[in-house]
Amino acid sequence: MHVRRLGLLSAGLLMGLGCGSQLSWRDGQVQHRDLTFEIAHPGPDWTQMKVSDRGTAAFERNADTIREVSGRCGSRHDIPLEVLRRHLLLGFRDVSFVEEQRRQLVGREALDSRILASLDGVPRQLRVVVLKKDGCVFDLLEISAPSAAAALPSQAQAEEAATPQTFDDDASDFSAWLDTFRVRRTPRLKGG
Repeated sequence: MHVRRLGLLSAGLLMGLGCGSQLSWRDGQVQHRDLTFEIAHPGPDWTQMKVSDRGTAAFERNADTIREVSGRCGSRHDIPLEVLRRHLLLGFRDVSFVEEQRRQLVGREALDSRILASLDGVPRQLRVVVLKKDGCVFDLLEISAPSAAAALPSQAQAEEAATPQTFDDDASDFSAWLDTFRVRRTPRLKGG
């Protein structure tokens, strides 16, 4: 139940930065006006969540993990990937970056972050991938409960910690899901 609320919250955060226009997801494609992108259903253990009014394709697994993908277009998104990622973390507290790297996705550089945080005092681990392509921003993320090894330390413990925190996920599964992402059509860029 808490994950469903988390999914709706993060879906609202995702699209709260965009134009607010409704997108739809059907047969693996997300479409709105001149924007079309696609991503595979994550698999038989996943259920599609009904958040189309939020403009996001979202999936839930065993009521403990969600995945979401969204896209929005416009010139106001011509800002660094780190800033775009930071907007996705609004509402989360005790944010700790475990790992961050640049990677290629759909022929563009994407920012891939693994993050530990809390929402309403409940620990969460996030995998957030943000990329820009043809005047559009795309966010792909997974939010789940952290493993016991990834429990969030207190602020004092975090400052004293000499060993890096761990992040428990099935990286190959998430990476395989990311590899199914395709941008099919974007709005025509305006000159000048």
